[in-house]
Amino acid sequence: MKDSATRTESRFDFDAAQCISNPKPAIVRISHWWSLEGCVRRSFAFVEDDGKETAVQVPEGTTILEAAHSNDVPLEGSCEGQCSCSTCHVILSDELYEALPEPSVEEEDMLDLAACLTDTSRLGCQIRVNKHFEGEKIKLPAITRNFFVDGHKPSPH
Repeated sequence: MKDSATRTESRFDFDAAQCISNPKPAIVRISHWWSLEGCVRRSFAFVEDDGKETAVQVPEGTTILEAAHSNDVPLEGSCEGQCSCSTCHVILSDELYEALPEPSVEEEDMLDLAACLTDTSRLGCQIRVNKHFEGEKIKLPAITRNFFVDGHKPSPH
């Protein structure tokens, strides 16, 4: 996979320590926008159940849940990223799943509660973007544990 990355602005509300590639980037807060100068950004896409793709570009270290919420992707995250629900369940490619650290016991326990579970399912709040995400497609399951199947799009907390 091609390892291309760009350096630009981001609108994520997280601290600079999450920028794995450069632990001390310059940060400037302008309204709700953070400028993370020196952070490597990765491009990938979310694929909804109906086939709609949303291309995103986020700094390394961002969780999948944060990336989805910052780009208006309907990934719920009822517990706000605390690994205490399974509503941010995503489905990864075999290659990406194998490239990431194994899920924790807590994540596996929550995944047991997820609807539409697959062998490559993970919780979006528990995985952080790294070089392996470049060019990947992250699939959203047809339903979540809250069983929103009527077109309801939950808003980020």
